[in-house]
Amino acid sequence: MRGAVRFLLPLAILGFGIGPAGALDVIAPLVSQPPGVGVLFLAIDQAVLVTVEDRREGTHLIGGGVMGPGFESGSGPYMLYATESDSEIAAHLKSAAEEAVKVLGFKVGDGGLRLSLRIDELWVDMHRMSAFAPMNCIAYATLQTTLVAPDLPAPEVRTLRLTFWEETVPVGSMKEVTREAVSLLHSEAAWQAVTAALLARRESQGDPGQVRRVLERIGMVEDEEVPSRLAIFWLGITHQTGADVKEKLLGILGQSEEYRLRRAAAEALGLLGAQEAASELLALLNGKAPGTWDNTDAAQAWYLLHGLALLGRGDLRSAIPATAMKKMKASAKTDDLILFHEGGRPPALNEKAAAKLAKAKAKLAKKRS
Repeated sequence: MRGAVRFLLPLAILGFGIGPAGALDVIAPLVSQPPGVGVLFLAIDQAVLVTVEDRREGTHLIGGGVMGPGFESGSGPYMLYATESDSEIAAHLKSAAEEAVKVLGFKVGDGGLRLSLRIDELWVDMHRMSAFAPMNCIAYATLQTTLVAPDLPAPEVRTLRLTFWEETVPVGSMKEVTREAVSLLHSEAAWQAVTAALLARRESQGDPGQVRRVLERIGMVEDEEVPSRLAIFWLGITHQTGADVKEKLLGILGQSEEYRLRRAAAEALGLLGAQEAASELLALLNGKAPGTWDNTDAAQAWYLLHGLALLGRGDLRSAIPATAMKKMKASAKTDDLILFHEGGRPPALNEKAAAKLAKAKAKLAKKRS
């Protein structure tokens, strides 16, 4: 029924045919997505006080991109996403960060540990091939965490450069993109930053029983694709390196019929440093492994490359056969990922796209004022 309704909607609602200005702005609130994995570490009587600072120039801006099949050359309408308030993104990351604190078995509050999260860069690069295709949302973030504790001789400072891909097909409103994809990207960034900062203080106190329950739940309940995918993500960022975890993820990587779970497994195995997965990731990229992976699909190739990069593989470009690249739509997005892993910087806009973004920002500023 969802697909049937989709084709009845006007193209203007879906983000195309948006008038002479060539730009559409979408203002929508971020929506919380619970981790859904419970407490993965034994609880301790230690509290963490979390603060978030957004250092970006436009703190209300979420992301955007050129829409349509000509997006790679910048020849299409520009869609820009923003929140209603200037502080909403920082507040969303703070809430997500506090959720991560709880998953790690800490309490939230002023109890000795102080964790500050600074947003230096956070942008969601969007593209959509047609009015009925998924909206692809790729987040690029540079976050800095600073952990202060009584037993630390000096603050522990970490800089993380993170990237994630989510997608959704909006049905009734383009605001659904914020609710169903963009909000999750922001939460994932906060979750990974917090676990990177706090995990060393918990690594020997995991809860095997809870990890086992999470493993058993993955893929077992119908219509729970997102919770299963998030469970896989959490196993990766919390470094659950037990043999049963790796076996489960390797099985999903090669055999699951749900491509979003396969993508999550590729990323999680990379986060776990599971070098035994490298050969299968390469084989899948080369189209030489059995299963339902499509190495000409940009999103699937993106996650296979991402998994290899997390495992420390260099020369990512050579991992994709030239024949697959020729067939791949949106291959520029895999190029962006490779450059991000090589240089740590988000993708640069071409001249046309940059000019359209500037106009979209001006239009949005006028509307907000």
